[in-house]
Order: sequence, then structure tokens, then C-alpha cells
Amino acid sequence: MRVNLSSNPVVLQPSGLARGLSEAFAKVAALTGIAFGPPLPEVVDECCVHAELQNLVAMSSTQGPAQSAAAAALLSLALEGHVMLPAVGPSLFAIAPPDYALELSSFLRQVDDWVRGQKPRWWPKRSHLQLLLATDCRQAGGFSIHDFALLHGWLMHEHSVDSKFSLSAPEYLLLRGLEMADAATLGRDLRHGYIIWRASDSDKTMGFEEFMADPKNMAGMRIHGHERERIELQHHIELRQAKYNKRKEAERASRSYSPYVEGLHRIARSDAATSPEDYFAELRGGSNVKGFRPDGWLDQPINYPGRPTVEVAKLGDKWFTAFRAFLAHRRKDYETDKQVRSALAVLADYLLLYLPWWMELHPQTTLEYPSSPKQFLRYFYVDRTRFQSEEAAELANLPKTLNELLPLRRPTPGSRNTTRLTLEQFFNFVVTYFEDNEAFVSRGMQNPVRTDFDNEVAGRRTKTNKVPFAEDVFPFLVHYGQAVEAFGEFLQQEAYIRNCFRELPNGPSDGYKTSEWGYVPLFWYRGRLYNLDWLPNIFLISKRTLQSNPKGQSGLYVHGQRINSGPSRNVTLNFPHLTVVRLLVSMVETGLRGQSVQWLDRRSFDQLAPPVSSLADLHGNPQGQNYHALYINTDKTHDEWRNLASWRVRRSLIAERYFQESVVDRFAGQEVDYEDREHSRFLPVLALFRSDRAPKPVSDSLYSSRWVEFLYGFECFYNSRDGVDRKRSANYVFPQSV
Repeated sequence: MRVNLSSNPVVLQPSGLARGLSEAFAKVAALTGIAFGPPLPEVVDECCVHAELQNLVAMSSTQGPAQSAAAAALLSLALEGHVMLPAVGPSLFAIAPPDYALELSSFLRQVDDWVRGQKPRWWPKRSHLQLLLATDCRQAGGFSIHDFALLHGWLMHEHSVDSKFSLSAPEYLLLRGLEMADAATLGRDLRHGYIIWRASDSDKTMGFEEFMADPKNMAGMRIHGHERERIELQHHIELRQAKYNKRKEAERASRSYSPYVEGLHRIARSDAATSPEDYFAELRGGSNVKGFRPDGWLDQPINYPGRPTVEVAKLGDKWFTAFRAFLAHRRKDYETDKQVRSALAVLADYLLLYLPWWMELHPQTTLEYPSSPKQFLRYFYVDRTRFQSEEAAELANLPKTLNELLPLRRPTPGSRNTTRLTLEQFFNFVVTYFEDNEAFVSRGMQNPVRTDFDNEVAGRRTKTNKVPFAEDVFPFLVHYGQAVEAFGEFLQQEAYIRNCFRELPNGPSDGYKTSEWGYVPLFWYRGRLYNLDWLPNIFLISKRTLQSNPKGQSGLYVHGQRINSGPSRNVTLNFPHLTVVRLLVSMVETGLRGQSVQWLDRRSFDQLAPPVSSLADLHGNPQGQNYHALYINTDKTHDEWRNLASWRVRRSLIAERYFQESVVDRFAGQEVDYEDREHSRFLPVLALFRSDRAPKPVSDSLYSSRWVEFLYGFECFYNSRDGVDRKRSANYVFPQSV
């Protein structure tokens, strides 16, 4: 496509310009009554023709009776394809006579009608057509956005056009009008890429073609909306998140207490004799979720609801110093501290809630508050394991010991023993770490917690509580999972080719009737054919940006065959994900913990298996139907290890890796720490089963809920696999959770 990078008209067809001028003069004379001169002969000197053209330009820029007629003549020449008009200067559309009828081609008419429907403020100037007439594009298929980028860039640099970015500017409305008139002329993804290139200021560092060649250049940016489009750059996301956080903070501030916290206030207001231990009991597991104790409470303590006069941070200053020192010491050898923090919270609640409150209710006591670990004596606060002395009798009432209150927070002997062990380790640390600090440790101080004396007899579970699948049911479950994945691959193909989820952002609420979608998965088992007629809405649908045809083996696969084609560009669409389905299928067949599969590393899971040249080799090829080594990079209790996985599992994992490598977003290629642990024995993970909105794997809650749906779908299939309802006579048991 040719473009006019000047302030004067550029001749496109020198041979026909004389005839074009004559026809234009005749039209204008009939409309305005102004004659520019006699018709030009067919054969005329080129210099004479150019002189006539320059004369028209001069008249169109000079006020007078001939100005509007000259503007109309120039427009007629441009629309007929004889010249390209300049994209700068006064609008000839605004100067031409009001009753001048533009003779637009069908293609230009569609573009013009769409832009007019948007009602831009600059519509009388027809700035979009002025831009288009500065090119040689007059028909569908003649437009090149790469050449348009030259014209637009020239306008921006030479004439300060678009000093402030706006999607309603003539340049961007013209591009959308071109797309609406003929999507083959300009595709949406290419247009969106152009807008983002300009809006993100990437045009200052690279050309448009270079920008589009690397999908990572668009990571974290997108254009959304159908009727009214909106652009979302990185700073827009950050600004929206800041506004969201501020709004949520205001909502929390204006909200009344949660029922749980209100219950704590109610106990505090009652101030009964049993209130201290009642309140202590209410702080058992989950209080951080219920709105009182944040995860970092030991680092940044806040007061107990309903007890505003007790300044926790000040009262427990030395205790919190010791807590933090103990936690910091443990990080050298341990990855997590959740259980330890929970045990220390029990001790803190005894020290900072129960004891001060008990002393308020018993003002006659001569017992001093233990503001430091050296004052936390076993007899008074942990367990009274010696005979009453005359001194104890003088003290009259004594508070309940920690061992007496511990069952309120730890209901089983095993859980109480675990807490005592942690507290024993804590006081051992204090005695050693603070041995020269008299504010914390006194001479001859002993550990007040003694597990060899305090611990209770606790039974041990000898059997697992996990319910296995029945032997005759399990093969059907494996085949069912493969059929679900096959249908999911079909849905991905439909989304990629036909954008079939554009109006189904959440998928069908009543699940998938496979025949209605045009593909019914089948499988053979022991000589019999089974078909999957329905499955629940198990596939997560999310708006994603994908590389339409990435380099290498990355991309989308259906039955082992790569379906990507065409030029390499970014496409944004509502897309069905197989990530969770593949996680569940792999978990079912390998017998691995969900967490081990969840945290597989995209780079290393297949490193021990022989290379596979084509994913199709793992589909239907008997030589590829083997078990292969699966490298498991994390584990709940052990180091990295290996396990065997079938060719079915391997092909699912490899297909997921290829899909993840084709995704374009700001998290692509970002590593994360295992379980968000700052100190982990495992290397950072590039998640295979990555979430659609974060660099971390899909969440526990997501795959747990989809597991229930997966089992429900299997139950429906298994009970009716021969057209017979077996719901009342089935002899199998399904696990209830992962």
C-alpha cells in the first residue's frame, strides 16, 4: 500500500489524470455553477496537468467562491483513485459544498457508515476518510497496517498528532471501521496489537513488525469489550488494583463485626468468672480466617477484640522478642512454621489474654504477672506437680495452668503432645539464646515444659482413611478421564478455530451434551464399545491470550496432532482449559498425591524419559504404549524422587506443557517458590499446571471442587454406561475428596 508522506497531493495514475480532472471539473460545475475552464484534451503535457492540480490545491486553501468547488474536485479525484490527498491540513470534507454527494465505493461506504455510527466529535471533518485517502487503498484487500504505521508515525513525529492517546482518535476508529467492513482486510488481533504497540510506547523502541513477532511484547496488556473497547496496560492494572484495595479497605472499615468477632465481644462484655477461659477456648483453629488474628500476628500483634485496655504488644514485649528470635532460628533448618506459630499462639493467648484477665477478676492475688520467660514458673503456670506449700496456701486462688486449659484448644492427646513439644523447644531455645540476658533468663532457670512428664498416651492410626476405588470400577475411571480430556481437546479446537465460547464465558450451565457439540468420545474396554454422552461443566473457561502459531512444538494438540496454523500472532478469546482435568487424570492413574502432581515443574517432569519426536507417537502407536519415568520435583515429606507413569499420563502432561508455552501473559516463564515457602529445600518451580491468573499452580480449592464434579460425571456415566440405571445397585464406593 502506498502512502502520502507529504503536504501535497501525490499522483497515482498520471496517464488518466487529465481525463479525471476534466470529469471532476464537470461534476463540480454542475453542482456549484463554477467552471474551472474548458475540458482538458486526452493527450496533454504532464507539466500542464500538474499545474492544474496545484491550482486546485491553491484554490482549496484560499477563501473565496471557488474554495469549496476546488475541495470537491480534489475529493472527486482522490475517490476515483487518481491521487492521494495529504493527511494534514484543512479538511476538504468540511470545505466542500454541504450538498456535495461523496461517490464512495461499497467498501469505503461501509467504513464510513460504521465510523459515523460511533458519533465522534470530529465527524464533520471526516478525518478517518482524509487518512484513508492519503493512501492508495480504495477497495477491500488493499489495506496494509504496516504501511499505515509509516503514515501514522509520520503524522505523530512531524505534525504532533495524537499527543494524548485515545481509542476515539480518527486513526483507531478508521482501523476498527476497516475491520468491521472486511475482517480479511484487517483482523482484530492485528488491530489490537497495533493499538497496544502505540499505547504502550513500544513504538518508540521497536517497529510494529518486530513488536508483533514476539508475543511476549504484549504480555499483561489487552483490549477488552465488544461495543465499547477499552485498553488495559500494566499501569491500568496497577491503578485498578489500588482502587480495589482502597474500596475494600473502606468496606471493611464500615462493616460491622463478623459473627465470630461479635461473639468474642459478647464474651468480653459479660466479664463472668469463666470469661477468660471461654474466650481462650474460642480462639481455637481458624480464628485468623474469621477476622481476628492475621497470619503474621506474632510479628505484628494486635489487641484482642473486646479487650482494648490490654495493649498486647506492650504487655508481651519480651515474649514477642523471644517468639521472633525462635522463629528466625528455626528457618535455618525448617521450611514451614505454621504449626510452630499455632503452638506459640496458644502460649501467647495464655500469657496475654487469660492471665491478665484472671488477675483483673482476682485483684487480691499476690501473684506477679510473668512479663518475661524467666518469670514463667512451672508450678504457677504449666503444671502443679509438687505438693502444696505454705507459700502456695498464702497465694490463695491460682489461675488455671496451661496444661489445664490446653484441651480447650487441642482436643486430642496427640495434638496436645505436639504443642507441648514445640513449647519445650521454645523454652530450650530461650534458655540458651538469652543465657547472658538477665531480662529474659535468670540464673539456674529450667525449662517449665517437660514433655517426658507432661505428655499423654496417644493412640496411633495404623490404617489409612482413604477409600480406594473398587477393582472393577477403576479401569472405567481411567478410560473416562481419557474421554473427558479428548472432548476437552475438541473444545479447544472449536474455540481456536470458531471462537465458540465468545458468548459462553462460563461454559454451559447444564454441562456438555456431547452429540449436540458434534463430537462424542468413544473407548473400547474388554471388547465392548462405550460412549460419553454427557459430562459436567468441568472445564475452566477463561479469557486468555495465546500465540496462534508459536514456534517449535508449542501450541494446541488434538489426539497428538498440532492444530496451530497461519501467521504467528496473538489471539485473545474465551478459552476452555484442560489444566485441572489433566491434573486429575494424572493423579488418578499414578496414585500420586494431588499436591505432588500440582507442583510438577514444566521443565523437568519428563527429563528421565526417552525423548518423543511427536506427541502422536503416544496416541495409538503400540510401540509408544509403555510406562516411563516421571520426575517428581517436590514431595510432602521426602526429597525429589521418580515414579512410573503410563503413556497416557505422559501425553497429557506433554500436551499441557505445549499449551502453557503458547500462553501469553505477564506470568509466562515466572518461577515460584514451592508452597510460597521462603526457605524451601526444593528449587523454584515453573508450574506445569499453572493458574490462569497467577504464576502459581491451580489452587487446592479449584482442583478439589473440580474433582467432585469429575466424580459426579463419572458416576453418571458408570451408572448408565449400558443404558441401565445402576444407581441403586452399584457395588462401588467413590472417594469424597482428593
